Amino acid sequence: MKQRATVICCQDRQWLYVRKSKADWTLPGGRIEPGETPAEAGWRELQEETGITARDLRYLMRYHDGDCLHHVFQARLEEREHPVPANEIADCRWRRVDRQSSVKPRIRRLIASVTAHYPDLPVDR
Repeated sequence: MKQRATVICCQDRQWLYVRKSKADWTLPGGRIEPGETPAEAGWRELQEETGITARDLRYLMRYHDGDCLHHVFQARLEEREHPVPANEIADCRWRRVDRQSSVKPRIRRLIASVTAHYPDLPVDR
């Protein structure tokens, strides 16, 4: 089973989405490297993909979808972060959860599960 760290970043009631060139939108995150904890992978992936260094990561939940296990974190950010796409990421965007189109189906299901379990997360619907 593939294991991934997935990071939810919220700012002004919007979530941070990233995407590779000509791909659907997703949340920051990626593969957990050998010898790395899920939290270490979350910190690394967020920094590598967006240039953002979170003040803190809050572990939310494990989410299974098919052959993938997501370790889902919420990042506590400095005020007014401005992500910059880096590495394989072509674009970053702050959007309301219900206003971001073209999100990977697996990530759309993950978001639905997270928001059902954590109604305190900033979401406008």
